[in-house]
Amino acid sequence: MNYCMKLGKKSNPLVTIITVCYNAETTIEKTILNVINQTYADIEYIIIDGGSNDGTIEIINKYANKISYWMSEPDRGIYDAMNKGIKLAKGDWVSFMNSGDSFYSLDTVEDVVQFIREEYDVIYGSVNVVCDSFSKIIHPKMKASKKNPMPFNHQSVFVKTVLLQKYPFDLSFKYAADYDFFCRIFDFSKYVFFDKVIATYDISGVSSVNGIGVNRERIKANPCFYNYYIQMLCVRNYIIRKILISLKMDKMLNLLRKCVY
Repeated sequence: MNYCMKLGKKSNPLVTIITVCYNAETTIEKTILNVINQTYADIEYIIIDGGSNDGTIEIINKYANKISYWMSEPDRGIYDAMNKGIKLAKGDWVSFMNSGDSFYSLDTVEDVVQFIREEYDVIYGSVNVVCDSFSKIIHPKMKASKKNPMPFNHQSVFVKTVLLQKYPFDLSFKYAADYDFFCRIFDFSKYVFFDKVIATYDISGVSSVNGIGVNRERIKANPCFYNYYIQMLCVRNYIIRKILISLKMDKMLNLLRKCVY
């Protein structure tokens, strides 16, 4: 366990970057190197490990002098670990960069800081999605709204620390506590889109492989999301039907109708 207080210069905001991990010996080093080599100097780096029993701790120790604080103990899941990091945060802004993910470039944090204004509460951008050899930059399809206050990945957003500390993640949500958080703060927070790619996101993360669970929890957090979700399903199914009709794939079309109706 290591703790090293770091404060930003008076003219520069201190940015807290939080990495949560568990048995991440194959991915944690990539994330650590990406964070500690950012060109922006005023960074507080916190790592919350869930009690790993592989080689994760040895890798963290390797870079301990570059990490502001780290701890390793059992937790109740990813959002519990994120809440622990939030409680420790001394920065003005928080960014979550979990094991295996990284900022899109080494000057990303510096670019975001130059964009920051005092009146902003949430700054979000685009994300580079990767899976094995696949890579695609995804831009938010819409502005944040009451209907969908989180049209972005949590890796591609910076949030004022005071908001996260006042409204911590609700641990009753297994997959969508971040979505619930943005629902709760939307009415009184200023969201701003930053037109750059902020993060590279590995889609093998916990939420990405539990799509049904994610959407169920989003509907629980925000009833308005139900209508949006149904509309998106209808559009998707309409497009699939058109493709199948054009390809004359009658058997697949009949199967789709049975699944949908």
